[in-house]
Amino acid sequence: MFTKKHKTGRAKRRSALAADRAGQETPQDPEQQETSLQKHVSQLRSLSSQPKKAALVDLVLDTVLQAIEQYPVERLPENPTSGTQMLVKLMQETEASRALLGTVDPLEMARLRGIAARERLLNAEGGSLSISQVEQLLGISRQAIHKRCSKSKLIALTTSKRGYLFPRWQFAENGILSGLESVLAALDESDPWMQAAFILNPNIWLDGASPLEMLRQGKIEDVLVAARASGEQGAA
Repeated sequence: MFTKKHKTGRAKRRSALAADRAGQETPQDPEQQETSLQKHVSQLRSLSSQPKKAALVDLVLDTVLQAIEQYPVERLPENPTSGTQMLVKLMQETEASRALLGTVDPLEMARLRGIAARERLLNAEGGSLSISQVEQLLGISRQAIHKRCSKSKLIALTTSKRGYLFPRWQFAENGILSGLESVLAALDESDPWMQAAFILNPNIWLDGASPLEMLRQGKIEDVLVAARASGEQGAA
């Protein structure tokens, strides 16, 4: 169960955080904020009846709150989309987490960084679509979608809980982003996650621009050069 000392400490930290951020960020709609808080309070109450889980929540929440307190407000994103990514960042960059990190297996931290990187790819440029949404968007069957994915004409990212998710940025008003299929063909040896990372990340062959930016500008040949170079480096 949560101790009185921990509850008081967390309450003070929450109050300080709220006061600090009130003058620097646009506040949430009160009704939305209340609904979100109620949801989390309800979850905490349900865990309080399980002593082992309650103790774990107490430890983790106390550490995370300290980390948030110490993290510079000016470095926080305006609208964070990935809790996992932000948690890894907080744990890596704040004094509050040093003792905790000292007990964490380096391989586990690498796994967490991998999860955060995947969350970033899933949430980038408008997020991702479910296969049902892609069916409706393209007006084709689920079988046809799977066929396109198997032939590297579409990117489908596999997730453990949500099944296949399709990055929204690969779709245009009239179907698939122009030039995407040619680029994916050049990256045929890479898995979908690597293909997505290539298209979203700044590229040295494109003077620091991302392949996605260039495709949107119609510079397909430039992106193909970068894709072939990437494929050659991967094969080396």
